[in-house]
Amino acid sequence: MHSFIPSRRTARSTYGPDDYDFAKRVLSAYPTRARTILFSPVVPAHKVSQGLDSAELAGWILEDRLPVRLQVQLHKMIWPGRERGI
Repeated sequence: MHSFIPSRRTARSTYGPDDYDFAKRVLSAYPTRARTILFSPVVPAHKVSQGLDSAELAGWILEDRLPVRLQVQLHKMIWPGRERGI
């Protein structure tokens, strides 16, 4: 079976429930050698009109007991609303 992710660390941005479910299916279907898998919620900025609340994504990860880490875009929490320069 082929390894989906050859690197030691990878990230996956999630927009909502459908995208999250897709990421779960990929994790279960393809083995990985990555030591750390990061899930990051997409926040509204640039051309993205809607985002995903970090707490909601964290709840899904905990409920499903996924072997991933939640990564938030800290700069967007510190300077919310900026579309450029972050």
